[in-house]
Amino acid sequence: DRNSVYLDSTRRAGRYSQRYRVIQPDGTVRWIHSQWEVKNGPKGVPDRAIGIMMDDTGAFEAANLFYGAYDLHGTPSRLRFTDALVIDGPFMDWCTENFLPGLDEGERRNPDISPLYADLHAMPRALFTVGTLDPLIDDSLFMAARWEAAGNDAELVVYEDGVHGFNAFPIELGRRANEAQAAFLSRVAAGVTA
Repeated sequence: DRNSVYLDSTRRAGRYSQRYRVIQPDGTVRWIHSQWEVKNGPKGVPDRAIGIMMDDTGAFEAANLFYGAYDLHGTPSRLRFTDALVIDGPFMDWCTENFLPGLDEGERRNPDISPLYADLHAMPRALFTVGTLDPLIDDSLFMAARWEAAGNDAELVVYEDGVHGFNAFPIELGRRANEAQAAFLSRVAAGVTA
C-alpha cells in the first residue's frame, strides 16, 4: 500500500522504494517509481529525506504469474482442498492468519491485500500458469478472467495433474511449463503480440 509505505517513512529513518500507477485525467496511465532515504536529525527523529521519482512507464511489458494467491480470503478451490500435495487449505489458512492476524473476511478482500479485487486496468500482458491439483487454481482462473475483463491481454495455461509449484520439480510437466513461460517472455521481448 503506497500510503502505508509513505507513512512509515515519516516515522523512522531508512531506505524506501515504491512503484505505483498514476491515472491521468485523460485516462492514460503512467508508472512512477520512487526511491528515497529518510535521515534522523539531532533529536533522533526523521527530519529530512532525499530521493528521486522516475517515470518508468513501459518498463514492465509482461507479467509471468504462476499459481498465485490473489484472494487472501480464500477462493472456492482453496477452501475445497483439505488434503492436497505440497500445500492444502488448512496450511494456507495458517499462513494467511499469520500474515494477516485478526483481519476479518472483508478486510482480507481489500485490494491492497488481495489483488483479485484491485483496479487492474492498464496492466501489462500476462501469462497465468497453474495446475489442476493446486488449491490455488481458482485464484489463477479468476485473476486471468479479471485481467482480461479490465482490457488487458492474458494467457491462461492449466496443466492437468499439476500440483502447487509443479514447475519447480524435475518432472516433464514442470519442464513443459517452464519452456512455455520462457517462450511467452521471448515473444513479448520480440514484440510478438499473439
